[in-house]
Amino acid sequence: MLPRGGEPCHCGNNGCLETLIAEPAILRQAEILSRLNPEGILAQTINTRQDLTLIERVFTAARQGDQDVLRMLNERIYYLGLALANVVNLFNPELILLGGIFSQGQDLFIRPILDTIRQMSFGGLGKDVRLQATTFGWKAGVTGAAALALMQFFYQPELKGQV
Repeated sequence: MLPRGGEPCHCGNNGCLETLIAEPAILRQAEILSRLNPEGILAQTINTRQDLTLIERVFTAARQGDQDVLRMLNERIYYLGLALANVVNLFNPELILLGGIFSQGQDLFIRPILDTIRQMSFGGLGKDVRLQATTFGWKAGVTGAAALALMQFFYQPELKGQV
């Protein structure tokens, strides 16, 4: 499945990175995979592990060796790595932090994303980049938004409108 043209994105465009690597995109693909192989590891994990969120069930199936899930995730990992290689090419950051589902599945994501960044960055720019998951895990975005709101409206109200 190539991104050219791609799936429609809620922003109105087609084939945006979100349609490839966001949680809903991964879950849509996982649903297709579980229907295609109802006896497979993914389908069994989805049906039996009610204690986990859906995305955690997908990651669990990958960790248990479901080859279809691993292929699907590796494709998504490649696109994220390619996008981050472009960030490295433009800004040359020392550190890239991944939050949300990427911190939940960091054991599945970090190494292959870093490999893609290093392979696809210009002139070795990616060789010194560190890539790690946030310590807040999937709550990083919410925590950051709350911190920004607190700072802007309570702790430093003179900054209101500047951020």
